[in-house]
Amino acid sequence: MSDELKHLRRQAYNFRALPNHEAHATLREKENLMSKEIQRTKEEHWKEWLNDMAGTDIWIAHKYISNPGGDSGKTRIPMLCKTGPDGRIIQASTNEEKSEVLAQALFPPPPAISTTPAVTHQTGLVQ
Repeated sequence: MSDELKHLRRQAYNFRALPNHEAHATLREKENLMSKEIQRTKEEHWKEWLNDMAGTDIWIAHKYISNPGGDSGKTRIPMLCKTGPDGRIIQASTNEEKSEVLAQALFPPPPAISTTPAVTHQTGLVQ
């Protein structure tokens, strides 16, 4: 089926200037069929694996079922460190502390004296 899809993709590419050409519809049908076949095979394999599992495999199955899918990245922000006013290192471990550390680092306070010239809204001239 893969070679057939490859051929259909090439054919659809060759007729890319003709969006209503039958090659595009044929390709879409075959891709949908392939997708359904992959999904059916995955489901069949999962059921077969569950039926044939041994002792410790039950815990692996539990892990697969109980963990939500994702990209396997970290779902939490690790502990953050910052230097306090007295020079000590302060560790932020709670979400509130971490959000405060990130806010201070990403959004520092504005300078005391602005270097941007003031513009009046009435005339548009710099004072």
